Amino acid sequence: MTDDFSRYRKTAVLKKKNEAEQAIKEFIAEIEAKGYRTEGIRKDRGTKFGSKKFDKWLKKKGVRIEDSALYTPEQNGVSERAVGLVCEKARAMLLATDLPASLWAEAVLTATDLMYSSPTRALPHRGTPYEKFHGKKPSLLHLRVFGCVAYGRIPKQLVRGKMAPRSKKMRKITLTRDAVFIKEDLGFGTPQGIMAPQEAVAEKSVAEKSVAAESTEESENETLADIAKEALGLLDFENLEEEAPIAASVRSVKPQEGVPRTYAQAKRSVGASEWQEAMEKQMEALTSNDTWQEVDLESLPARTKVLSGKWVYKEKEKENGEQVKKARWVVRGFEQQDKDINWDDLTTATVRAQTTRILFAMAAEKNWDIQQMDAVAAFLNGDIKENVYIEMPMRWRQKGKICKLKKTLYGLKTSSGVWYGLQTSFLQSVGFVQSKYDPALFSKRGAEGVVFISSHVDDYLITGSDKQGVQELKRAMAKRFKMKDMGAAVSYLGMEIERKEDGVIKLTQERYLTQLLKETGMWNVKSKPTPIEAGLELKPAEAGKAVRQEDYRRLVGKVQWPAVVTRPDISHTVSRLASVSNTPTKEAWGALKRLLRYLRGTLRRGLRYGGKSELRGYSDANWAEGEDGKATTGIIFMMNGGPIHWFSRKQNIVALSTCEAEYIAAATATQDAAWLGPHVQEMLGEKEQAVPILVDNQGAIALAKKDGWNRRTRHINVRYQYVQEALRQRKIRMEYVPSEEQLGDGLTKALKTELFERWQVRI
Repeated sequence: MTDDFSRYRKTAVLKKKNEAEQAIKEFIAEIEAKGYRTEGIRKDRGTKFGSKKFDKWLKKKGVRIEDSALYTPEQNGVSERAVGLVCEKARAMLLATDLPASLWAEAVLTATDLMYSSPTRALPHRGTPYEKFHGKKPSLLHLRVFGCVAYGRIPKQLVRGKMAPRSKKMRKITLTRDAVFIKEDLGFGTPQGIMAPQEAVAEKSVAEKSVAAESTEESENETLADIAKEALGLLDFENLEEEAPIAASVRSVKPQEGVPRTYAQAKRSVGASEWQEAMEKQMEALTSNDTWQEVDLESLPARTKVLSGKWVYKEKEKENGEQVKKARWVVRGFEQQDKDINWDDLTTATVRAQTTRILFAMAAEKNWDIQQMDAVAAFLNGDIKENVYIEMPMRWRQKGKICKLKKTLYGLKTSSGVWYGLQTSFLQSVGFVQSKYDPALFSKRGAEGVVFISSHVDDYLITGSDKQGVQELKRAMAKRFKMKDMGAAVSYLGMEIERKEDGVIKLTQERYLTQLLKETGMWNVKSKPTPIEAGLELKPAEAGKAVRQEDYRRLVGKVQWPAVVTRPDISHTVSRLASVSNTPTKEAWGALKRLLRYLRGTLRRGLRYGGKSELRGYSDANWAEGEDGKATTGIIFMMNGGPIHWFSRKQNIVALSTCEAEYIAAATATQDAAWLGPHVQEMLGEKEQAVPILVDNQGAIALAKKDGWNRRTRHINVRYQYVQEALRQRKIRMEYVPSEEQLGDGLTKALKTELFERWQVRI
């Protein structure tokens, strides 16, 4: 629990979740005992403190209740980060002292004590939460090294004989009066995996270490995303035989210098001068843009929130392979309070992947040029409506000075929405119309043809039949905003774009996959003809027997991206691998390794658009594939020779027959067609017409065309009956396709080599 005003924290160790409400009541009582009134409480929308009785108690005390939305921990960022910090410190203390995990509660309580007694940048002048809350400086006299040897005094009544020991050797876990502490002795020597300090380096106490950690150039309020980005290394599969068991220990790639995560790391890094130059360029951009004005900290009204910030570093690769260092000063937007936010500025959108593919498909068929532009420092263009104060960037700080924002800045909750609104207003002012089906797509039609522009934050694709209109739009964009003209698009959102003489467009992710294979040690391996072995069944590991779960999940996540962007040929395999992410076995690891071998031999495969063909959807299902009895749905929509939408997914319910499984798959395809069809027809400037859905099961087609309920369909969830309504409204038309021509087949099951090669060539 965190008091937002003082950042004073209280940790309660519970036996049962239903004790959480009582712990909060006690914390509120402690606040009120100091003469404060609890204005409001922000909590997760969870059952552990969401009872009506508790909410009634809070309202009776005049406490405003704010429940964060489901699956949006960033709305309660201060508490979420507090939990992360406490757990990190507690884990470090247990590992450093080689104490058992059963003492986690004591470690957590000690970590909390250290945190509220240590300076924090979240408070003015780096004060301590304890002093802000209690009105006096914290006493550090009681602090001892957690887990050090402690000699507890034995009461005289229990001493047996004059020569018996007067104390007993123990470990310092909690504080007691009758003990002597040996802080240099942690009891069990140097734990495995922790480097012993050199003799010349003096050991610091836990208190000193904590204060130093909280007083570094970076604030304690790093987001959970910052922690998640910590590099753990990827597995090195090199020299492993196909049938060899995977080692129990993690083999990590040797850590590289990498990109610094903090200002302090940037100063110490090998490329310190280059990072410094990048920061200076960022400051020049902020200054020339009139982003803020400096004000005196003392001039602010009481309780004014001053947001902290951090430097974010990134290495960007140019077309020639040169690495360029970039730096941004980013505000910790999660510290913004709801009352300070203009909620109208939160609306934003980025172009859908399907829309981007439709643009490429149209450009290939009509031989349109595709131009690319990039908005320089996009988020710095928007005017800010509310009063927002932030601290000055590290190295440029002045005592007693802070910044009042005049323009939006990276990290603010409203920055993306303000920029989106700004670009939308501009495009509409020059005659562009926003798409009804994708709010990040705009078009303008005239006598000379049509111009399209799609937006992904600050990256733009511009194409169309009106070549002069394309150039006019580029000039108008450059006049209104600071833009970088990239010319003909060759790389977009991680995809390489290849344009052939006959107009064919090919999208690949060769660069990304090459890097992935080299990082995992799978570059110099023999390739496989298919991504997964036909007939292979992946089962979850038994309880407690999962093999390297974190490494498995991380690597599956890395192959999942190409599976949804440019590689439908691995979509089913990745879906199968992801289904056992929480419980991977050696067999699952072997299948993952095979997928990497397949990718090694197919780096150049991707999406290919050329020729002319109408939008067509294919739906297929593989009935009762796994132990759970649920079928797998495979959906793919084709246009102008290439896929624009696809997925492989388990069905939510158990179908009783192949016919039912195919019917459910067709209903899912119908839902996608209800959006894709009108979207494509709007872009083509054509009237709406039925989208063909091709199914290789006559029974499913008959079932869809038969209106009403009967004994065969009454048990099927009503949501799947949507297909019948779509047929009546002529949004779709269902057609039969022979199984050998069903393009959804490879998205429902693992195919043998010959069938797989025939299938992947057709998509």
